[in-house]
Amino acid sequence: MRKLIPILIGLLVVGCGKNQPEKTNESNNTPVIPAKKKVGKETPSKGDENKTENNEESPRSRWDMSYEERAAIGDKRAQLELGSQYMDGFERDKDLIKSYVWFSLAATNGLSNSFPKWVAGKMTSEDIDKAKILLKEMIKNNPKLINK
Repeated sequence: MRKLIPILIGLLVVGCGKNQPEKTNESNNTPVIPAKKKVGKETPSKGDENKTENNEESPRSRWDMSYEERAAIGDKRAQLELGSQYMDGFERDKDLIKSYVWFSLAATNGLSNSFPKWVAGKMTSEDIDKAKILLKEMIKNNPKLINK
């Protein structure tokens, strides 16, 4: 880490030191300020956030959703985050059973299989059985948890 910091500072200094010629207005020799480019669509007015061009309802962006909402539609990274939060008790009550369930769903959706095993090492066999039953019930009630 100590070697990395001077390298990053050096790159920052070198990158910032590039001299680019300033464009000026030839008639009065004042700097020309480039117009901002419009990127994407204009922001919708209030109440039209979820409308498309044809005035139809559009699905919400994944980034406007909570972890629970994203995890419920099979987002493996949100499932992994929920598993971590339940394991550590960060932003949620600590619950190893729920942590095991969310880590297992994330593993089923393609992330590392080591997370559920790691949490299982901290659980009793009864808690693991409860977690497996809860996992089956959750998948039965919401098949979208598994993103295939």
